[in-house]
Amino acid sequence: MSGGKIGVRQTLYSLSECGYEIDYAGPEIDEDDLKQFYSKLFELRPEKNIIIRIVDSLRGYTNQRYRAWKRLIRSAEFDINSYDAVLLDFTKLDYVAEDIPTGKLIVRVHNVEADYFKNDFRHEKNFKSFVLMKTAEKRERAVIKRASRLLILTVEDKNRLKELYKIEDNICRILPVCVRSQYSLSELVLKHSEHKFTIIITGSLWFGPNYEGIKWFIKDVYSNIHISNKLIIAGYKPNPELKDLINKKKCEGMDIELIDSPEKMDPYFLKADLAVTPIFDGAGMKVKTAEALSYALPVVGTTHALTGYDIEQGINSWRADTPEDFIGAINEYAEKGDEEKITIRKAAYNLYEEKYSQNVSAKIMQEEIERCVRKNRDRAND
Repeated sequence: MSGGKIGVRQTLYSLSECGYEIDYAGPEIDEDDLKQFYSKLFELRPEKNIIIRIVDSLRGYTNQRYRAWKRLIRSAEFDINSYDAVLLDFTKLDYVAEDIPTGKLIVRVHNVEADYFKNDFRHEKNFKSFVLMKTAEKRERAVIKRASRLLILTVEDKNRLKELYKIEDNICRILPVCVRSQYSLSELVLKHSEHKFTIIITGSLWFGPNYEGIKWFIKDVYSNIHISNKLIIAGYKPNPELKDLINKKKCEGMDIELIDSPEKMDPYFLKADLAVTPIFDGAGMKVKTAEALSYALPVVGTTHALTGYDIEQGINSWRADTPEDFIGAINEYAEKGDEEKITIRKAAYNLYEEKYSQNVSAKIMQEEIERCVRKNRDRAND
């Protein structure tokens, strides 16, 4: 349920809702309910031999499933030419892109990988992050060169790709982060409870930009909010320094609950009144923002965290880049009456439904797949 995995779910759900027959090649799928969407599964086992991994990395193939893919592509049970279209998630698997027939490759660009891995190395300096940083741009360039169509999260990412790789507008389409909601608007906004005003922060808590932003929020914002409130921080593998800070602040009397790697996020989103996204750098479009909107939660987030979202200040959410901005927005919303809060929550959910719901994604995906297939058939008939 990390941001990247939710993005891959979006791809799967979108293709399925279009009614296509879908085969899958990639990492093992842990959840049986997802496997049922596929006709055939080609689960690629990671390479465990350290010597082989080092040799492959030195050749520029850092992914541990590189050799499994190459075995699959040569096997009798798999015919890449039999597919009408091939959709690749992420622009980092150059060794996959090189095996896809001309005109059939559609790529979902989740991040500008060259920037993502530079930023990752800045926060976590080790051998692995160094190699990934040094090879990311070359790999991304190779994938983009092979793609017939790029589905990009934001205009900002599109402009950055144009700057790095000189791509043309005619191969690009904006496909934002979209998520699936299992709740209706009435189920989400009509609930009423007497709990403390509850703020939620979610995300991968090991990832540098996420935990750095949360530490900033706790120190500079949360400690200066004087309404009766509670903070829930829920996410995967919290950074040890973040854990220590939370424990320290709890000892000082702050009401903070850390949920370490929850199996499901539902219970925590449903408890919350407001989501905050204090993120100042990173890459791509923040999935956590779409998730919050899908639970009819307005968001107080930095300009960076709200990149790609059509936020109307004070109507469905708030942009905030300083401690004073965050404190002011949180207090403004918390002090509103129930009817005013419901109006804002409805606006947040309506924004999700109109622009970041699974239905939106499926419509765009169907248009792009059919465009690809039609173009290839026309080429074959010429």
